[in-house]
Amino acid sequence: MFINKLSPFATWHIKQVFYLIACAVLLLWVYPKTNLDFDLISPYYDVDNKIFSLKNDAFLTQVMHVGLRNFVIFIALMTLFLATFGHKLKLSALVRRQLIWSFAGMMLSTLAVSILKSQSMHACPWDLIQFGGNFPFYPLFANLPKGEMAGHCWPGGHASGGFALMAFFFAFRRTHPIFAYVSLVISLMLGFVMGWTQMLRGAHFLSHSLWSAWVVWLVLLILSACCMPNLVIKKQTEYRSLDFTY
Repeated sequence: MFINKLSPFATWHIKQVFYLIACAVLLLWVYPKTNLDFDLISPYYDVDNKIFSLKNDAFLTQVMHVGLRNFVIFIALMTLFLATFGHKLKLSALVRRQLIWSFAGMMLSTLAVSILKSQSMHACPWDLIQFGGNFPFYPLFANLPKGEMAGHCWPGGHASGGFALMAFFFAFRRTHPIFAYVSLVISLMLGFVMGWTQMLRGAHFLSHSLWSAWVVWLVLLILSACCMPNLVIKKQTEYRSLDFTY
């Protein structure tokens, strides 16, 4: 097959594109037919009082929302710190480049989600008419009717912070595979926990978090294909460059 004749670098990235397309098909055509978003979030809505009962819950707002957001920010700042001053801790030049790449990946992927959210027509669940709000529900990529206000709530911004930690997987998967895959699992778990927190409060649907993960994955893949640092190993007096991006 043609794909087998490509470099491992190109093959891996092409496979990721196929995975992204498959997930997009699932989210665009299969997922909406299940009504899963409303089924999962409806139990947290108090029909009698027309409010999400946990919207202002102290633990969810202060710990799971503000706390986890600050935790992710701390990880990003520590990554930047180690990338900048890692030579004093005897971190190799390669690891420092991988760390700065990870930081850039986290920043760019969350920025992409924020930009999409700022331009989105879709409202948060707690703002929808079905849940006591004033905004109608629109299918994804529908046209906003003239005169209607945009909701600015898609994809999930909070969850993107957790998913952004997938940058460590992309940066370290070849040189430090255990760290990379542990980071991948943690990032996915953290992203979905942060997303589910917002579901409990009525702030987001599950699909908002799923699309957030998809956007982060896409941005990191593009960044990986364009400017992943090269692995350089010193062997006596000779240097050779090895591609570790597969």
